[in-house]
Amino acid sequence: MTTTGGEAGKSTFAEVMKVDVPAGSYAVSASLYGIPDSVAGDELRSLLCQVGSGSEFIRATTTEEAVHAIIALDDVVTLASPGSITVDCLSEGTAAQPFSLFGHSLVAVQVGNVTTTP
Repeated sequence: MTTTGGEAGKSTFAEVMKVDVPAGSYAVSASLYGIPDSVAGDELRSLLCQVGSGSEFIRATTTEEAVHAIIALDDVVTLASPGSITVDCLSEGTAAQPFSLFGHSLVAVQVGNVTTTP
């Protein structure tokens, strides 16, 4: 795993973690802890993070009044060719202050066939 950033983007997603993997299916788990760089008054802010590859992502967000954030993401990613699985984060809200991120963890375990039950 490569940690590529310690701060969430303010208007676009910033890559926080990345792991390069061969083609195949992966059970992916990611987690991190965030603290807004500035906390002032009643400013609304939230942290939005996503994990996945290419255009396929699953997302999680905090409440709009976050003074700290714990994000946990789980997904299954299938790649037809070698590629990267990333975690990207964005700071949202009226304050839109960046979040400093800590405790990064990204685990991708290769699995056999993946089937989805409706």
